[in-house]
Amino acid sequence: MNTTRNGAPGTTDQKPRWEGPPEIRPRGYLPAKDDPSIVRDAAGQNLRDPERRTLDDAFRTGGDRQPAETAITGSSGRKLHTGATMPVMGLGTWQLTEDTAGVIQSALELGYRLIDTSGDYGTQPGIGQGIRRSGVARSDFYLVTKVEETDDAYDAARRNLEELELDRADLILLHRPPETGAGEDLWLGLMRAKEEGLATDIGVSNYSTGLIDALVEATGETPVVNQIEWSPFGYSEDMLRYAADNGIVIQGYSPLTRMKRLDDPVLSALAERYGKTPAQILIRWNLQCGTVPLPKASKPEHLKENIDVFDVHIPDEDMSRLNRLNERFSALGTLPYE
Repeated sequence: MNTTRNGAPGTTDQKPRWEGPPEIRPRGYLPAKDDPSIVRDAAGQNLRDPERRTLDDAFRTGGDRQPAETAITGSSGRKLHTGATMPVMGLGTWQLTEDTAGVIQSALELGYRLIDTSGDYGTQPGIGQGIRRSGVARSDFYLVTKVEETDDAYDAARRNLEELELDRADLILLHRPPETGAGEDLWLGLMRAKEEGLATDIGVSNYSTGLIDALVEATGETPVVNQIEWSPFGYSEDMLRYAADNGIVIQGYSPLTRMKRLDDPVLSALAERYGKTPAQILIRWNLQCGTVPLPKASKPEHLKENIDVFDVHIPDEDMSRLNRLNERFSALGTLPYE
């Protein structure tokens, strides 16, 4: 029998559905599917639901119902549903094949504490070398790597760690779903890697909500992260809600749109208003959304620029202006998780 994550048969909702009169539905229960009290807004949320959140509410609170975080610092963290904590931003290393070790050493010395890589980036040996050069203790940085959809996930996890010369990764991701299905066997391979201490946590990248559900229903293991393309010009409101409801943190790759939208007039005006660059505004937008941006940089001045985002706060009205820039833009052509 198919069961939900809360054990109830026949549905994939995390919360139980209330089958009694709608006017006395307890807080924490989903309404019955045929509840006549439901009047939905354009986003599909029940206007009369006391737990309803608007889109801007979700962005202001980083995807949960806690007060907006107004003092994010470089040492802040995002709590994962397993209890571990992830730094609030990191360094992407795709195509970082020139002086990889030197860039990683510089980044760690500047205060970056999350490094994102993958088995197919060709950067892992240099990243390992840069980590060792920096002298930063293993407990003081967070390492993310990925395995490919064509790999044996367990073997690839071991191979990645050998290239990095590390005993474990903080997080290992499935880089993308396979051509067919959700990759349940790949996920089982990462679960084994986690059980054997090769990874503290496991997650996915470029996955849709439906594919994540398929993994969870097949294995009972919920990813801690979905790493996806994310910027004000291209994001998914549905994914933001889904991640918040399921305790999944969104890591945002290409948060700077691969430089393609930095001249947007709204973005430029806000950058001037707050004395920041357009790139810094994009990173700060991610931080205040509750997502973990992974901007890529190789030049010292860009490494410094990207991390200099903790002395500014974008008020709600300007966050809303940025939210309205969404046109499902993707530097890759289409957002792969939609």
